[in-house]
Amino acid sequence: MMVVETMKEKALGIRPESLSVVDGELYVSGLGGVIRLDTGERFLAGTEVCGRVVGTAVGRVSTRHGEIIRLSDGTILGHATDLQNISASVGSSKLIAFVDQTKDSARVGIMDGDLHELAAVVVAGEVTRLREINGRLWAVTPGGMTTWKIASGGLSDEQKIRVRGALDIDMVGPNTYAIAGTFGRALYRLEADESGPGDEFFATTREAGRLERILSDGRRIVGGSDEGNWIYITGGTCEPSRNPIQTVNPPSAVAFGAFGKATIEGADSDVFTIESAHRVVVIGNGTSQTIQMPQGAYARTLATVGSDLWIGHDDGIDIWRLDGAKMDRVGKIRLQGPIVNIFPRRTNDGASWVSLYGGMGVVLWRPIEDASVASVSTTPSTN
Repeated sequence: MMVVETMKEKALGIRPESLSVVDGELYVSGLGGVIRLDTGERFLAGTEVCGRVVGTAVGRVSTRHGEIIRLSDGTILGHATDLQNISASVGSSKLIAFVDQTKDSARVGIMDGDLHELAAVVVAGEVTRLREINGRLWAVTPGGMTTWKIASGGLSDEQKIRVRGALDIDMVGPNTYAIAGTFGRALYRLEADESGPGDEFFATTREAGRLERILSDGRRIVGGSDEGNWIYITGGTCEPSRNPIQTVNPPSAVAFGAFGKATIEGADSDVFTIESAHRVVVIGNGTSQTIQMPQGAYARTLATVGSDLWIGHDDGIDIWRLDGAKMDRVGKIRLQGPIVNIFPRRTNDGASWVSLYGGMGVVLWRPIEDASVASVSTTPSTN
């Protein structure tokens, strides 16, 4: 694979979250609307997230805030939170798969090209990924996966796969699927064949993910969830742990330093409940300054490292330093987030970090003359 061209978020004008190809046309969807990449034309501009684009008999459509909206004129044509064109051959009908998510469950089904519902089933939990692979529809949830055969009249042959923390699935060979998630990654055999029994995982690689409970003593970090616990020797290795986490180090919404007092705007005792904390307010030396997070990112935790303010957010860590009467950003590290804990090193030359979905690691501050501003060490995978 070769990179032909890259486009930054600023050039796109939206925060990209998904790609769609419809009749050879590439669309980028995300926070702020939908962009047709070859022409640069923007659709459904606004402040909300738009979903994948699909082709229908009534035009190109996307989803936004639970509604199916036509790109050309913004007309609301139905309700869904995710859509995908079905490529499987099911007669002459052009079918579309959909998810209509509610708080505790989702309706998963298929529509015809006019967006008329043909069949639907209820799936418990949040459907985080909808896939059509090899004539089957797959719904991925944090508690497992469900798959059905696609037919012109509906969905059949329902099979449930018990796996916690799955995020995505794709086919890598006959009857063989790759599954990735917060647990790590694995291969999966759906049906029994000459290589082994059906409904079987193999070639599994565990990784530290879904780190909801965190405890650190300065040298080690223990993190985990119902999917399992991990222990990380700072700057070293990360291994599965059977030790329970009795107490936790919650994310910090406040930090003090030479800069004064920094606070995540609107924060309470549980940072994970904040859904509008795009700013950090710094008050000190008779002045007040508001720091805006990267577009679409939430501030998650604060720490004072040396004399600097470190802000953990959905896209990594930003480092701010007091320069006279104002704060300047002097460094940034982009990591898979959200970054929910930052633990300063005793030497004040960096900090350990914990990402809810991206493992644990260390950021070390380095002068520019040493070839890099910062170096990042992350948790390795465990076979």
